[in-house]
Amino acid sequence: MKKIVKASIPYIIIFCLIFSYSSIGLNVYADSSSDDLYDKVLAAIDNTSNYMMNNSTFSSDWKVVGLVNAEMPIPESYLEDTEENIKQRNGYFMKVTDYERIVIGITAAGGNPRNIGGYDLLEKIYNFEDGDKDITFQGINGVIYALIALDSKNYSIPPNSKYDRAWLINYILDSQNHDGGWNLSGNQGDSDVDITAMALIALAPYHDYLGVSEKVENAVNWLSAVQREDNGGFNSWGSYDNCESVCQTIIGLCANGIDPTSEKFTKNGFNAIHALLSFAKEDGTFVHTKDNDDNIGMSTEQAYQALLAYDKFVEMGSEYCDGKNSIYYFGEEEKPVEDEDFKEFESREDIKADKIWSIIFNQKIQEGCVDTENVIIVDEYGEKHPIEVEIIDDNTAIKVTPKIPYYSGEKYTLYVKTKNVSNIIRSESGKELKQGIKMSFTIEN
Repeated sequence: MKKIVKASIPYIIIFCLIFSYSSIGLNVYADSSSDDLYDKVLAAIDNTSNYMMNNSTFSSDWKVVGLVNAEMPIPESYLEDTEENIKQRNGYFMKVTDYERIVIGITAAGGNPRNIGGYDLLEKIYNFEDGDKDITFQGINGVIYALIALDSKNYSIPPNSKYDRAWLINYILDSQNHDGGWNLSGNQGDSDVDITAMALIALAPYHDYLGVSEKVENAVNWLSAVQREDNGGFNSWGSYDNCESVCQTIIGLCANGIDPTSEKFTKNGFNAIHALLSFAKEDGTFVHTKDNDDNIGMSTEQAYQALLAYDKFVEMGSEYCDGKNSIYYFGEEEKPVEDEDFKEFESREDIKADKIWSIIFNQKIQEGCVDTENVIIVDEYGEKHPIEVEIIDDNTAIKVTPKIPYYSGEKYTLYVKTKNVSNIIRSESGKELKQGIKMSFTIEN
């Protein structure tokens, strides 16, 4: 990311207009060149960074997300304060979105949400249950941000968890309205700009997943259709022309490799970035609506994130990057599987969803030396697929059977491990398997 930020940096969500200019709105005109507009974005990042470093904001978690994306220092006490808050609550939050927001903040700060204050916050998400409440009790928001949080570092989800990635993705896909948008209640009301943009953020890494690309395209078309004609902004939640809606739209588009300044998102010369900058004040804050200068907390945080999302999009080549240009992506979790030098077999394509594999040995192997720790199948997201293993054919082969079908079009890898396992495969004479093996395979569509 281009660095012009010298002080501190928060993150803001920004919404829409750039029609008139008074005490708010940077001097950005509809005929500004793309380079000039990008310079305005960088200047706004610099200005808002100064504000964020010197003022409290709506949420410390979202503030940290912005600061990290801007490569600025975060508050030294953030992780310590977050841990103390979790301990005081005995690891309990009523809303699943609280767990999700905190996981994203902890991940951004370089912490470990699997063990903070003795609590596994990831498990609180993928196995969320609170009395009769499930992950959908806040509407589709809980599902959307579960996926965003789990993907913030491509965290693995154990087999047989209540909500795996496939469940979360399919729930979002199935909830899309016929017009291409999403609603908080899940296809039971009019489509909403904010929720639609958030769904796009969650789906950004999954364009190759069956049905996602079409749903994303439909959502993008709907957002373009409802964009304001007078200033390039958006209306949402009964709020006429607000900052947060344009912010979420920019973040969602950029995560999916779509330019918010493109012709599709330009109306009468005004694009979504024009709209965002029109909410900026001289002190680096952003207002929720232009008739309320005092309402700046959430809008400034979201605007900051939107500015940084566009900066990251430009810096990464203004193209789709499998969701990695999302401002909520912070790299890859270290996966325990690749902890040894495997002998790799040729990958297989167009495999049946119920495929049973046989691993054949040149010597008989001992009874009881095979289990689902040393023989595993992992999907492309690092999650173990549930399997059963048994020794067959007079102790000369291992049979590997999926407990549930593999997902269409997905890539998996079969591993036979010899390191960091409690049980090692041995021949009847006691010789240990010297080198692990792996083989990738892709399920037919």
